[in-house]
Amino acid sequence: MSEGARVDQTRDQRRSRRKREVRGRTISIKRLSLVEREAARAACPDTDHDRPRTRGDCADVPRPCPYVGCKWNLYLDVSDQTGSIKLNFPDISPWEMPADASCALDVADRGGATLEEVGALINVTRERVRQIEVMALAHLAEQREEFAEFADSASDQQPVRGKRSLPTVYLRRGSRADVIEAVRSGAKTIRDVAFLVYGSGDLPAYHRAARLLSSLVREGTLVRNRGYRIAGGVHG
Repeated sequence: MSEGARVDQTRDQRRSRRKREVRGRTISIKRLSLVEREAARAACPDTDHDRPRTRGDCADVPRPCPYVGCKWNLYLDVSDQTGSIKLNFPDISPWEMPADASCALDVADRGGATLEEVGALINVTRERVRQIEVMALAHLAEQREEFAEFADSASDQQPVRGKRSLPTVYLRRGSRADVIEAVRSGAKTIRDVAFLVYGSGDLPAYHRAARLLSSLVREGTLVRNRGYRIAGGVHG
């Protein structure tokens, strides 16, 4: 990209860009041939490594963390549903990861982080981090009764200056008021609203959310401009 094109970008566009030029790469296990699978097993045989089992055991492990099979390692992710492997940083080796950014638990110990900072840690855009955040909050909303005590104590905490506060999640039966509240809480896309209101991103929930959003836009309650928002810019 030329220097002139960079100057023409807005601040939000610059912040939304992926920090690395190389995107993550996903390896689908289902698409690997039997020969490729056998070659992978031969190259990485199952051995009884003395891997750390608790957070305390990790204290003596050198950084960057060499245990890429650990679910907290930021070098790769493994899908629980399909077994697919997503290499977050396919252009570097695990030992070339930043020493202070190879383990999600190390990052969590440092405290809160912005969407941009989290995106740089897992090599995705700021918008993708926001979508993951919305889905995670919707998942927590399904268990809000179980976590009621935790939610009550967390709501009493004051937000850290300079850090982004998380939107409140409302999981109800799917009325027009629920959709408006979801948009007020930060949902910008139809899928975001579906997750917040119905707790699911499947096709029926998507269609129900789309119909309600369209109706609210037609009557002037919501406006659609690079995402949905309350008419008049009031976010409450």
